[in-house]
Amino acid sequence: MPSGNAVERRDFFKIGGAVGAGLIMTGRSLLAAQQQTQTPPAKKTPLPRPKTNIEDSLKVPKTKWSLPGPFPGRVIEVADEKAMPR
Repeated sequence: MPSGNAVERRDFFKIGGAVGAGLIMTGRSLLAAQQQTQTPPAKKTPLPRPKTNIEDSLKVPKTKWSLPGPFPGRVIEVADEKAMPR
């Protein structure tokens, strides 16, 4: 039995949404103000790319036994209790 000052479910979510939106908007404005007062970070030079052998592997001709093989993605299910010894 609800009392006179009980908060209903819909009102609870409305209040929670308004409080959450207020916190998000306040956090964004504080973050924007903080970013305006800071100096931009120095640009970092990109790291050199690591050496790979991809070009060498692409030169090898593909055969019917190359990966993924003749049955790619094939799954087999066995439903016999005697299939695996215990």
